[in-house]
Amino acid sequence: MFGSIKISQSIAVSFLFLSLMACHENRHNDTQRELNNSIAKWQQQQITNYLFTSEISCFCIPSDSVVNVVESGQIVSGYYTGSGQPLSADELVSQRTIQGYFDFIQQAIDEDAYSIEVTYDANYGFPRVITIDYDQNMADEEIGYRVSGFSSDIEDLALPSLEAQLVLKDQFGQEVTRFIQGEDITLELSVTNTSDVDALITFPSSAQYDFYIEDLDANEVWRWTDELVFLTVLTELTIEAGETFQVQETWNQVLSNNEPLPTGSFQAYGSLLQFSNIAETELIVE
Repeated sequence: MFGSIKISQSIAVSFLFLSLMACHENRHNDTQRELNNSIAKWQQQQITNYLFTSEISCFCIPSDSVVNVVESGQIVSGYYTGSGQPLSADELVSQRTIQGYFDFIQQAIDEDAYSIEVTYDANYGFPRVITIDYDQNMADEEIGYRVSGFSSDIEDLALPSLEAQLVLKDQFGQEVTRFIQGEDITLELSVTNTSDVDALITFPSSAQYDFYIEDLDANEVWRWTDELVFLTVLTELTIEAGETFQVQETWNQVLSNNEPLPTGSFQAYGSLLQFSNIAETELIVE
């Protein structure tokens, strides 16, 4: 009798396991079928030249969205949507084409990801929103991608263009480059959007700009952000087409070690963070 109970329990456990596996397979079968249909729809378009905007979302530090330009099925360039700054060669390698996103979804299926949720474009078939959770028991490892702004005409590419300028002002508000040692220096940064489209810049913290001073040997002697604490929260700055963003900070020429800035010639710099164009001007302390 006891043997029969053990056998029955074993059969029940096996049945439960097989049932769970069947549900698992069915879930992935549906995902695979939907992926196959979407790939077929995309391939029917026979589009090899196109552009689109991609954005990653995860529990890591958020990043700015990127415009990817694809020619003959290969990414040839990429630009940050906020500033219009091109991606570096290393950053460009990490970007995916539409086919690359299809491959990414297929890899998640092959690796038996716990959850795969994809929304496909009704007209073209490419994935618009991808959310993948590889491990049910691991927190904060979900990753997601969003594709938007798709166009089969790469001539539609319109990106903002920003120009930065830095000026130094004395206590009377006059633009000067020569200061008496210990005199307050006002550093004023102006960033102008010279394009016809708005610029939206995303920052990983509450710090959006910075000023710093270097000696003639390019040694940094002071940096504004080193003296402050910023919140680690996503912030955004919009500079509308034709508009200028302007900010200024006043410095008393005291270094981080509480020593005064020595006399001599220096170079002052200012820029928006996440923006590669850095404005500079000469600074002379007498």
